[in-house]
Amino acid sequence: MTLSEIILTRVDNLVSEDADTRREVVAELGNTGSRNAVVSLVLMLFNEPLREIREAAAKSLKKIEVWIEETDRQIMIGGLISGDWKTREACAFVLGELGLKSSVGHLVKRLGDRNYTVHEAAGNALKKIRCRKAELFHEVFFCNKKERIHELRRYVKDVRRLLHAENPEVRKMATRTVGIFQDRESTEALISLLDSGDVDTCILSAEALGKIGEQKAAEPLERLSEEHPNVVVRVVAKKALSDIRDSKELAENHKETVRHLEKLHGRVCADSALRSTDKEKSKR
Repeated sequence: MTLSEIILTRVDNLVSEDADTRREVVAELGNTGSRNAVVSLVLMLFNEPLREIREAAAKSLKKIEVWIEETDRQIMIGGLISGDWKTREACAFVLGELGLKSSVGHLVKRLGDRNYTVHEAAGNALKKIRCRKAELFHEVFFCNKKERIHELRRYVKDVRRLLHAENPEVRKMATRTVGIFQDRESTEALISLLDSGDVDTCILSAEALGKIGEQKAAEPLERLSEEHPNVVVRVVAKKALSDIRDSKELAENHKETVRHLEKLHGRVCADSALRSTDKEKSKR
């Protein structure tokens, strides 16, 4: 019997009702070292009901990684946005096993997945991929290491995308992070989060807007400070509004100082030019 025939024989058992049989076949397919096993294992990732067997399929694919083509990788990345959470989870498994750096941005988005199991799979996948971006998002958004937030500044665009994450903890961390970075491009998203039904998200958004200091946030913050039923939210909104007004006053004072210095510089230059003219006349 040829290797292909052996594989086909074993593949029939992938649909066995016995979980132990399916688990055994998945492991054997990884040991074949054959290109023919890739398709069967990918299908197993998408259709297997048991999580542990989907994880085993991901590990088997790692063993025959040499046969995985770019189209296979793109299918797995595409699977991260599947409507089926099991497919999203399975694809995160295998992308982590493969250490695929091109999948990091896609896995970062899945940190904000509404399904905690997918969030967990994405976080573990990022841990396995050896690059700085994957490491930082794993540390900050999965392990909650706030002390490393400042290192994410170069990836602020990715952080912005997590402001509307369906995972509340990821959303709150993103809100806190853009506030620390005083990221003005996050202003509109933060204003929209003021209407969030989640009190913590509302508080963090107000604080971030106060740090950023954009004037367009003043009106929604004023409304929040007067109308929100939660007293803590109202207090934080008032503080943020005060910070924005202070920021505006500081900016206006700075402009006035600059204008004054420019005038002074102009006078000094004029006086200097006049003295130079006088010197030229005296030499004559």
